[in-house]
Amino acid sequence: MSAIAPKQIFEQALVGRLAARPEHRVRGGPVVFRVLGEGGGSWSLHEAEPLITAGEAEPPRMRITVTAQDLEAIWSGRLDARAAVYSGKLQFEPWDLELALAVERLFRP
Repeated sequence: MSAIAPKQIFEQALVGRLAARPEHRVRGGPVVFRVLGEGGGSWSLHEAEPLITAGEAEPPRMRITVTAQDLEAIWSGRLDARAAVYSGKLQFEPWDLELALAVERLFRP
């Protein structure tokens, strides 16, 4: 399986997944993803259209930091999102268990 870039994950694949699964939309404010490394950047998930925008929405309900490599591994199923949290590869600030679980559901195949 070839690697998928963070931009493709957020601006194409995740948009499609949210359209197919509206019950998984983020509730209660934007969630900002900071993706570090090659192909990285920032994207914000919103509860209303547009569901995903490039850049950091302010103020975010939560910021999630991950490397581009780990994000792609989570998306492709090679790295379990919960294992990534426990190992520190996926960081949430501030920690919100309910919101973290909602975000994790977005990345399940």
